[in-house]
Amino acid sequence: MTEGESRVGGKFTRDERWLVVRIEEEDLREGDRLDEVLRRVLHLSGRQIQRLVQSGGLRRGKARISSALRIRPGEEIAVRLFPFEEYGVDPEDIPLRILYEDDHYLVVDKPPGILVHPIRPGMRGTLAAAVAHHFATIGLRSRVRPVHRLDRDTSGVIVFAKHAWAHARLDALFRASAVRKTYLAVVSGVPDPAEQTIELPLSRRPGRDGKIAVDARGLFARTVVRVREALGERASLVEAVPETGRTHQIRVHLSALGHPIWGDRLYGGPRVGISRQALHAESLEFLHPFTGEPKAFRAPVPEDIRRLTELLRSETM
Repeated sequence: MTEGESRVGGKFTRDERWLVVRIEEEDLREGDRLDEVLRRVLHLSGRQIQRLVQSGGLRRGKARISSALRIRPGEEIAVRLFPFEEYGVDPEDIPLRILYEDDHYLVVDKPPGILVHPIRPGMRGTLAAAVAHHFATIGLRSRVRPVHRLDRDTSGVIVFAKHAWAHARLDALFRASAVRKTYLAVVSGVPDPAEQTIELPLSRRPGRDGKIAVDARGLFARTVVRVREALGERASLVEAVPETGRTHQIRVHLSALGHPIWGDRLYGGPRVGISRQALHAESLEFLHPFTGEPKAFRAPVPEDIRRLTELLRSETM
């Protein structure tokens, strides 16, 4: 491999701002054009491929090529997936807990108490700024693109795309509910039955308090809840799997069930033993947007939630 080139996996290599794809026999069907192969192999949309063609982003060797090209097994096609971009935020040297990284996305364990992205110009101390610094450290000049969000005080697994095509593909997976998200929460009381599905529509409440409310005119929302451990009679550790992605969905659904999350001041949770809502994005599972490989990422339970569960379990609080 040449300088500036890195192995991505199998048929993919990275050469500076280009992803080089080796076309295999199994990638081809009779009469295939290049655009049809790229849709199948890289999951690119027709619009994305058109933009690549217009910008000279498809090449064979050093020659620009058309998406209508007929290709043969063994050929290598270079696709410009990594154009030079501004980060969108000022890089800051903030510690970053990386769970996984390849040429397409970065998976991070977000600590509580930090915003994912600035909410006003000039805001500092965000997770996006930490990711921008990491990108600068590894020599990547790409816009910081969080694929989804976590509340300021929610900890756990979050994904950042490293280029526009990865963001589009991952965003499509999230929108299609093709990503399994598992959260842990310490809640007041013990839900009965121990496993249940909550289906309550949600909408933003008028006013400036930021609250979401159960509203028959709102958007459909579904969360599957399972008790993982009863922590005496006062609380329990529950697993929540949101099958839709509404703002504050887990927090509102658990509160509506009569079991608000411990420390969640906005939705009525008990305010002792922890300084934020005891909600942690424990794991994410999805198919890699370019290789189709099953991927699963897990973030360990943070110290404040672990300490809270120990206190409740021992009934010393």
